[in-house]
Amino acid sequence: LAGYGAGQIFRLASTLILARMVAPQAFGLVALVNVFLSGLEMLSDLGIGMDVIQHRRGDDPVFINTAFIIQAGRGTIIWAVAAALAYPFAIFYRQPAVLALAIVGSLSVLVRGFGSGSIWSLTRHVKLRELTLLNTGSDFFGLVVAVIWAIFSPTAWALVAGRVAAAVALTVASHWIAE
Repeated sequence: LAGYGAGQIFRLASTLILARMVAPQAFGLVALVNVFLSGLEMLSDLGIGMDVIQHRRGDDPVFINTAFIIQAGRGTIIWAVAAALAYPFAIFYRQPAVLALAIVGSLSVLVRGFGSGSIWSLTRHVKLRELTLLNTGSDFFGLVVAVIWAIFSPTAWALVAGRVAAAVALTVASHWIAE
């Protein structure tokens, strides 16, 4: 409960900090990108994580590795579909800037697709402390990248860079925790 509450407070603080640094139009553009990517992720959710967590073979390395391969393939496919649909999406909203933002932002989906199965194991064994540190730490890293970027260039790119950096941090840390 404390970890969840801290995560929500952290996200609120992050938004407030970046709102002071980045133009409101940038938040609108990135919101479009986030809706676009979230929609693709939800439409293609295969329930891999829940399968690993609940399946009797959830601790079997072969089972986890198979799930990892499926997850990595899904992340790659979503990235390719997002890149292909970014242009029509930008045209539909009459926002040419969304094209590049969506393509770069979709890298976060690709990178997260290669996250370690250790996240599923932590969830399966209810290791909330480690999960909270993993998620909050990666979000913090993304915030640091976004703030540094916003200091030098207060544009929508700061928010997208923060999103991608958080995904990279989560993926790297998930493999680090697995060892």
